[in-house]
Amino acid sequence: NHSAAVRFLRSAGRDVSIVCSGRYGKFSLEDFVYAGKLVEGLIGNGGGEVSNDGSLAALELFHRYRSQLPELVRSCLHGRYLAQIGFDSDLDYCARVDSHDSVPILIEGKLRLAKSNGKSR
Repeated sequence: NHSAAVRFLRSAGRDVSIVCSGRYGKFSLEDFVYAGKLVEGLIGNGGGEVSNDGSLAALELFHRYRSQLPELVRSCLHGRYLAQIGFDSDLDYCARVDSHDSVPILIEGKLRLAKSNGKSR
């Protein structure tokens, strides 16, 4: 749902902070690389600028791995763990881009479906 997320964030007309969830409070490479893809989507083709070094680092790392996302997911610590416990086939699904066109958002503890105008349903 990458493209839907970018459209939603752009339509909200607000500054965006990207917070990577990681795993057990620790850095997660696949989250950080996706943050770079999100930065790229938000700044567009020269239409925006990277506002901090964290965003720049994520963007650069995404450029490094952009053509190897399935391999990246499989090689990361959590990907290896999921494969080890029998979820190997899920990793290919997790590495897919734009397989959905919806954006879930959390409001007051409940997941809601976001509308493209930055509101929720």
